[in-house]
Amino acid sequence: MIFKRIEKLFICFSFLTISCCAQSLKRTKSVDYDIKFCQQYIAKEELDSGIRCVLDKLSYFERSNMNNINKHNAYALLGLMYEDKNQNDKSIFYYLKALEYNEYLTDSLAEKEIKILGKLGALYRNIGKYDESIFYLKQKLESVKNLSGVNSDVYVNTLSSLSICYKRKDDFAKAIEYNVKSSIIIEKLYGKRSLKYLKQTT
Repeated sequence: MIFKRIEKLFICFSFLTISCCAQSLKRTKSVDYDIKFCQQYIAKEELDSGIRCVLDKLSYFERSNMNNINKHNAYALLGLMYEDKNQNDKSIFYYLKALEYNEYLTDSLAEKEIKILGKLGALYRNIGKYDESIFYLKQKLESVKNLSGVNSDVYVNTLSSLSICYKRKDDFAKAIEYNVKSSIIIEKLYGKRSLKYLKQTT
């Protein structure tokens, strides 16, 4: 009789454990979906609603100790939304918060880091903080090199962005240096007669 009760208790406990695990997995998938759900507000141009949506999910991540990839994605999305609202300071703040979680990104997600570094470079340049822009653009340049090498449009465009920053700082020697570097790669990729090369060198 005692053994039968123990057996019943064990079966009940096992059922509850499986049920809890299933619910936990369901919640994780739901949260993942919710972050993607928040993105719809960008297309709808309902950015304030989108921001509230992401902040709500971010609060949930913090309370439930969700993994850092979710936090990275949430902060990056907030950065994008504030960028679309032309609120550069807040956009920079959230992109920087996203970078705090970059160490948890796998190699397959390295492109996310590159995009954020590029965003920061562009935002700082837009508000006239060229030293900060150069700092993040150089990080982007190194990340692109490590991920896909130097013979790519992304690498070339980053060189060109650095050239613009140095030109605005009146550091013409550096501006020319980065312009020449980008022109050499463009010539290699597209040839001297390409519009891209002519635009870069005229």
